Amino acid sequence: MSRFTFFEEEKNTNIVASQPEIIEQPADRQDISSEKYRYRVEQIIITKFNGQIISHGNTKQEYLVTKNSMNGLINNIGLELIENVVRFEPPQLETAIDLLCDVDKVKCNVSITPNLQSGKMSRIEDKSRVIVAWEQYKKDVVNKFSFLKSDEEWNNINTFMDMVEEQIHTDNLLLADYEAKMFFDLIFDKYLVSKEDFEPFTKYYLSNLFDHKLLLLDINQSVVQESPESITINQQGTLNKKDINKDNLIEMYNDKFKPYIGYSYTEYDYKYSNSYTLNTAGNVLQNANVVIIEEVKNNVQITVNYELKLVDL
Repeated sequence: MSRFTFFEEEKNTNIVASQPEIIEQPADRQDISSEKYRYRVEQIIITKFNGQIISHGNTKQEYLVTKNSMNGLINNIGLELIENVVRFEPPQLETAIDLLCDVDKVKCNVSITPNLQSGKMSRIEDKSRVIVAWEQYKKDVVNKFSFLKSDEEWNNINTFMDMVEEQIHTDNLLLADYEAKMFFDLIFDKYLVSKEDFEPFTKYYLSNLFDHKLLLLDINQSVVQESPESITINQQGTLNKKDINKDNLIEMYNDKFKPYIGYSYTEYDYKYSNSYTLNTAGNVLQNANVVIIEEVKNNVQITVNYELKLVDL
């Protein structure tokens, strides 16, 4: 799914996953520890044409996260998507949503090694587990959707399943898909491996409006609140317009939106904000609140509100 929505049709992207970094462990020490956490997230997505709401989606998810360390260094992080509940209007998208939710549960039961410099995802540890779950789901999907009689709907399902098949069996595509998920992007970050710095940085995101187009954001950071136990950080991201091909955006807008909206392309913008709190003693993400607003001014707008919180086990 696009970064960061759960509702658009998934597509392979040209994102290149970061290369694995392998750190040698001392042979004479094998201090192993595991810490478990439970997170709940809620995402609301609203799409507007000409200022009027045309679709509205709400996703509620629950994850179990296990942080495994060896000799004081993070070895891998295990993730399990326990609940994935989606409500979407208009309701005619129900079959597609069910399929996406099922596939997310298959893919999001995985262990991943973080890069020990950046904290970002480096390598999938137990891909075989994902493959086994996927092979079982392929057998189940025919029965689950046996009520569908439309050849067109089955063609769409088969096309989607073929895409997921390639993704699951191709390491860089699967890792790129994880990188495009908001939860994974927030969990895997620099706080895992070192003290955060608060210098400005740039980062690529995927457009929700324009078929997963890569967008470069300039992100500034500031410390909002600090205590002996925690720190709250605010990030504000703005679109780097030097990196945008306006003619390409106009062409995509004319193909995808103008037939429905009627009005010509105006001005494109993308804004990102993230306020999050870390437990500094245990290097644990406690909460995050992300807001993304992407729009062609006055014509079409997608707003994403994403809230993550640490809850009791």
